[in-house]
Amino acid sequence: MLSKNRVIILNDGTSLDLRKIKWGAFRRDPYAMFLLGELYFTGQGVGKNLKKSIRWLTRSVDKGNTNAMYVLSMAAREYDDEQLHSRIHEMLLESAEQGCPLSMRQLGIDYHNGDYVERDLYASRDWLTKALEADCPDTRFFLGHIYFFAEEEDLRDRDRGLELLKIDSDEGNAEASYVLAIIYREGMVSEPNQFLYTKYIHKAGDQGSGIANLIYGDMMMEGSAYVEMDREGAYLRYRTALDQGCEAATANIGMCHMFGLGTEQDNALALEYLQRGVEADSVAAMNNLAMMYANGVGVEKDGAYAVELYRMAVEKGSMNALVNLAVMYAMGNGVEQDVAKAEELLTEAAEAGIPNAQMNLEALRNGAQTTRNVISFSNGKIKGVSVEERDEE
Repeated sequence: MLSKNRVIILNDGTSLDLRKIKWGAFRRDPYAMFLLGELYFTGQGVGKNLKKSIRWLTRSVDKGNTNAMYVLSMAAREYDDEQLHSRIHEMLLESAEQGCPLSMRQLGIDYHNGDYVERDLYASRDWLTKALEADCPDTRFFLGHIYFFAEEEDLRDRDRGLELLKIDSDEGNAEASYVLAIIYREGMVSEPNQFLYTKYIHKAGDQGSGIANLIYGDMMMEGSAYVEMDREGAYLRYRTALDQGCEAATANIGMCHMFGLGTEQDNALALEYLQRGVEADSVAAMNNLAMMYANGVGVEKDGAYAVELYRMAVEKGSMNALVNLAVMYAMGNGVEQDVAKAEELLTEAAEAGIPNAQMNLEALRNGAQTTRNVISFSNGKIKGVSVEERDEE
């Protein structure tokens, strides 16, 4: 959005004369009041102000503008007013019944999530179907999600769900492409299909999904039957993921700088990004930063802090960190040496199939030194779907 004098250029390229809009609003023109309320809601040209937005939208609604009712219901969600919150569903319902496709779609989403109304997947399906029939944008994804993942047999239609998700994916919806990737990875259609999983993760990344770029970067870092190893390309994917708001990528970027994978080896940058990852609650970052402090790589050696970081990661479910914590106990680094404790932790990790756990366990039992650490790749979540840690020796 750009503004010059009284002319506002919106994100879609539309130009509006702010002075004329305000003049019309003060003269109680319903459309002008709607436009001004929407501008205050989005913050385009006037600065975001929910109180003013709600005031002007309410006046427009009072004049019979149903489009204003939809925007008002959306602004009300962000405004701290319980009385207004109690009217959100009522406003959407009235607007939808008067033919507003956006209200139909939002009702479908609210019924699906149980927001401002009791959760009802059947009502969600019905309103989303009406929105789709009214050519409302961004509707297929939600409807496809219901059809595919519904537990109720009379509601579930996986063929229809898959069809809608594929159409949305082909039209550029990164979320649809990502969900399709998970469907094929987990074998929800037939058997797990690594080729289609890779295809849709790649597609979602190219369409702007940060988490997909993070995962595809891991694929490029390791190489597979369907992805050529390209560590420079992987590093660029991680950077792109971070630019797209995926903070989990900081752990991977830090790891790349720690070991010079796809970019220059730089301990200072590794430290910077791994610390940022820890602040973002990334267990991979906790594990890798702990390795720096445990071994004094680029920082003053601090075994006690390394143990603290490993424990934080273990508490969040990182089995990689469990192996590394066992190594700390075995060597007495940052903690009192406790071989029995180290064996206990390594046995747990070995049973979970974690790299180097069995090797360290055998070395421990043979009286040899246990020093093989496990490096963590990315770990993230989206839409309730977990993305496992990826490991490399």
